[in-house]
This record gives sequence, C-alpha cells and structure tokens, in this order.
Amino acid sequence: MSASLTESKILAFKKKVEKEKRTQYLTDSTGMALFFRYGTKGVTVTYLFRNRKAQSNNRIKIGTFPAMDLATARQKFMQMLSNQERGMPIVEPDIITFEKLWEDFLATKCRTYAPRTIKRYLSIYRTHFEKFKNYDIKKFDMAFVKSSIVDPLTAEKKTSILHSIGGILYRMFNYAKHLGYFPFNPLQDLHEILPEHKVKHHPSFKPDEFENELPKLFDTFAQNAELKVQALLHLYFYTLLRNEELRKLKISELKDYYYTLETKTWKEVEFRVCFSTQAQELIKWLIDHHVDPDNPYLFEGRQSAMMSENTLNDNLKKYGYKGKLVCHGIRGIGEKWITAQPEIKEMIAKLCIGHKTALGNQSDQTYNEGDYFDLRQTAMQKWSDFVESCIGKNRFY
Repeated sequence: MSASLTESKILAFKKKVEKEKRTQYLTDSTGMALFFRYGTKGVTVTYLFRNRKAQSNNRIKIGTFPAMDLATARQKFMQMLSNQERGMPIVEPDIITFEKLWEDFLATKCRTYAPRTIKRYLSIYRTHFEKFKNYDIKKFDMAFVKSSIVDPLTAEKKTSILHSIGGILYRMFNYAKHLGYFPFNPLQDLHEILPEHKVKHHPSFKPDEFENELPKLFDTFAQNAELKVQALLHLYFYTLLRNEELRKLKISELKDYYYTLETKTWKEVEFRVCFSTQAQELIKWLIDHHVDPDNPYLFEGRQSAMMSENTLNDNLKKYGYKGKLVCHGIRGIGEKWITAQPEIKEMIAKLCIGHKTALGNQSDQTYNEGDYFDLRQTAMQKWSDFVESCIGKNRFY
C-alpha cells in the first residue's frame, strides 16, 4: 500500500493494526517503508529503508515513530537513497565503536533470546570484549580478530569458549552489514581460523548395556540413597528432562498428565512435557511427601529453593558411577531406546527430549505448529514401561 502519508494517517493505521491484530506494512510516496509490528505490548512503528540490491537482510532501520517525526525520517531516507545511487555506503557513520554496535545488536536479541542466553552474552562481553569497546568496528577484520582474540585464547588453552565468541562476533558483524556499515560481513569466514570444535559427550550406557546396567543402577540407589534422591533419579528417566528443567517443576503448575515449560530449544512456543502413568504416580507421591509448605518446588532444596543441581551427579559419583553416567546422559539413554523401537519415528524420539531441530530447518518449523503430543505420549509411555521393568521391586510409589 503506497500513499503520501501524514502523521495522522500513521496513527489511524496503527489503530487499524491493533484492531486486526496482525503485522502490516505501509509505503510512503518517497518509497520509504513503515513496518507496523503487532505484539503483546501493542504496535510499534518503524521507518525502514528497503535495499533492493541486497539479497538478504535488505531492510535498514531509520528510526521509530513517534520518537522520530515523519519529516525527519523522510529526510534520512532520501539521504540514504542518494548514497546508494552514488555507490556510497547507505549509512554514513562518523565512527561506530564496538560498544555502540554491541548495544544495538544486543537490543535486537533481547526481544527473542531467552534471559539465560542474554546473561551469557553479557558475561562474554565483560570478559572478552569490553577492552575493545572504544575501537572503530572498521578495525575488526580476520587478521585483527585472530591476533587479538583467537591466538591469545588458544595460547591460554581456552579454546572451549572460542566457538561461542566466534558465533557472537559473526552475528554482530552480520548485523553491522545489515545496517549498511559494511558491504559484506568482514568476519564471514571466521570459522576457518577457529580451532577444531570438540563435542562434549556425556558419560552414559551403550544400548547393548541398558537391560543389564539399568536394573543394577536402580538396585544401587535403592540400597544406598534417600527416597527423595531415588525419586529424582526415577523421574529423570520417566521424563527425560534436562537437569534444571526437572528441578524447576513447581507443584502449582503441574497438570494431571503434562507440564508446560520453556525449554532450552523451545523459547517462543509452549512445549508440553508428557507424563506417563508412572511419572504421574511418582509426582503424586512427591506431593504427598512434600515437607515445606512455603517451598513451591516439587524437589525441595534449602530455604524454599529448588534442589541443588549437583544432587544426582554427586550421588552417581558416590555410588561408583563416576565416568560411567551423569544425569544428562540419561536423556541419551532414553533417546537411543525410543529410536530403536521400529514403530516410533526418529523425529518423535528427538522431540521426546525436547529437540526442536527434529522438525527440520527454521522454514520447516514454521509449518509444524504442533508438538506431536499424542505421538510423544505413546512413545514416553512405552519408554516408562521399560524403565519400570528395570526398577522392578525397587518401585516405592
């Protein structure tokens, strides 16, 4: 929709978007685009320059309405258009510091990234990037990053963090390219100078060991561990949740046969965790034996907090499983067992442990709005039946 806009027309269209509850575009007579984004907190209006010559990331933000008035936005748009026609950078900054780019980049990610991811980004900035905050971003080419970041950390044998740092830098400078600061990402090939990434494998049992080792594991805990620790171990197996996800279960939020939570990979949609009949019975036992009425967590820790993240791993080490099994390895056991069942698709097995990548790439995921709950429920019940057979006489709920 193209029109000679006025600020009153923008306000009227904003109300229309709020009423229809859907994101829309308007195009000014100058060619400038206005992006009306509908969200839970209302409608935001952004002036955009559409770079028709770019194959991707072709929308450059000019400003937001009403913080920037229409006349100023048009003036900036015409200047950007003139720069493009003369073969100059669309955006002409004096000096863009690393700190300025970081702040702008992080502001865009705060809307989509989980709080724990933002916290990790800020930690990396303080430790590895803050010393560069006043540097001109034009200084950041492959040679500079290699000599200033990659080589020093490699010499200190801190290579495990380098891939996280590299990923952040790549995304930052891709964003800088999108803003028109660079004609291309200067760190496009950053992966080529990073050390080989070593994948961390969590100690776990092999598939041909499941039927022998799992009964021994449950026997060992039944003979030595407290009932609450045994319950923690059993529910790990029944649900295949991550350490933090399981310990964060709150009694008030539990449903009869599922629990909705934000997982590590499902941040923008609700993911329902399936509870087998065994899991439901164990949860009921835990609620019946809950001690502190002021503690909201299913697994109680000290001072109304959740149980410690080290509880199960410490007990595994204590009872002879050091280097053989950690709590995260339980998820791998479940995935391998479920995948081996001929009637269950591999995709369902991966979804049982909350891996969204099972749905394919980002484009594929857009069309897979469901979480295959019924199929996962069937798979998790079959898995829980096997786990229960391994627990045997040690079942106390």
